[in-house]
Amino acid sequence: RVLQSEYNDQILFGLARVSFIGKTFGSRQIWWALEWTGEHCTSVKMFGQLRDCGNAMHEMIGERSFTVTNLAASDMTLDAICERVKRSCDVTDFDLSVESLINAHVEEQKT
Repeated sequence: RVLQSEYNDQILFGLARVSFIGKTFGSRQIWWALEWTGEHCTSVKMFGQLRDCGNAMHEMIGERSFTVTNLAASDMTLDAICERVKRSCDVTDFDLSVESLINAHVEEQKT
């Protein structure tokens, strides 16, 4: 909701970490980048913002497992992120699910 209400006319770059925790595999962390273009960002504004900061942001973000681009704010769900991790990363050694993501978040909040 924040993306739609406050930044729907801009391009945003971000780096996020998601963790998954399970009984048999312990904790796994995955770093991913977000490049989001607001639904009301005009072409002229978009190209200007990309020209001014696109390359610098890619350098600052650095290495990551994958990048999510052009995902509507309403589609930014835990299920969508889990599915993207499954498609982009080697997850054969652990159970990747929304439940394991939430469990990892709860554990991190305790520390």
